[in-house]
Amino acid sequence: MILTFILLYTSFLSTRLLLLPSLPSPSSLVSIVYTTLKDTFITHLFWSSTLLVPLLLTSYPDYLEKIDKSPESRHGLYLGLFTVAVSQIIVIIYHKIHLSLSTTRTYIQKSTHEEYNFVGAVIKHLTNLEGFILLTTYLSLYWISGCMPSSYYTYQPDIPWFRVFASLLITDLIQYIMHRIEHVIPSIYKETHKPHHVYKSPNLFNAFSGSMGDTTFMILIPLFVSSRLIGMNVWGYMTFGSLYSTFLTIIHSEISHSWDPYFKAWGLGTPEMHHYHHRFFDGNYGHLFVYWDWVGKTSEGYRSEKRKLK
Repeated sequence: MILTFILLYTSFLSTRLLLLPSLPSPSSLVSIVYTTLKDTFITHLFWSSTLLVPLLLTSYPDYLEKIDKSPESRHGLYLGLFTVAVSQIIVIIYHKIHLSLSTTRTYIQKSTHEEYNFVGAVIKHLTNLEGFILLTTYLSLYWISGCMPSSYYTYQPDIPWFRVFASLLITDLIQYIMHRIEHVIPSIYKETHKPHHVYKSPNLFNAFSGSMGDTTFMILIPLFVSSRLIGMNVWGYMTFGSLYSTFLTIIHSEISHSWDPYFKAWGLGTPEMHHYHHRFFDGNYGHLFVYWDWVGKTSEGYRSEKRKLK
């Protein structure tokens, strides 16, 4: 964990310095070093917390020995669902603290932001039929039926990070394609994606609000295809599920985060990028990454800054 923190801090500081138009003065450098340290601490604490379950379980070999590893066992399914649930709880707690304590709260769309009942929004977020209920149903049926690739039922004592990243990348590519199709074909847009776009200035809890068709078209199909293309063990899929659900939720946040400038520089999705899509209905079709928007030339409007969020 300490090594990870040091690597993250080094990456953040390097990115911040590279983005500066000129060399900073000594006093400015001290401020940059301190601010970057604070950003790194918040980022490391948040994202490592969302991965708490797989990180902890793979650290205890004795626990791994006691698991029923037979293909018929539902142990892996329950662990996966529990992992996503824990990561969402972490997201909700973080969001509440961030809203309550932030002295520099920056709304992505200041002029159109609407206040909301936090508890009511949390309940709706967790109980949407088209959200976690549909996703839980899909994953349960996929696992119990035995139709998942055989590697997903295995418990090698490590997290295959490269496969997790590859799966996130491919899932986002398929999701990008499906997202563009929804916007290009009016009949499909009307029946699937339009209910999600009623939120022109979304908040974090609008992430999975939409329609059953939208969730199926833009989440379940990409998840299914990527699972057939990239094999990984139980721990890898738990890690993937946590990162994927966290990203989809956090990019709908109504406020910016400490890691946003660094993620933006690295080509990762941020709330500002996704708010641009909700406000103007075009461009920024990617969710986790910006790479597919770069390839498809669908981020040019956002990058040109001709239209800005207010």
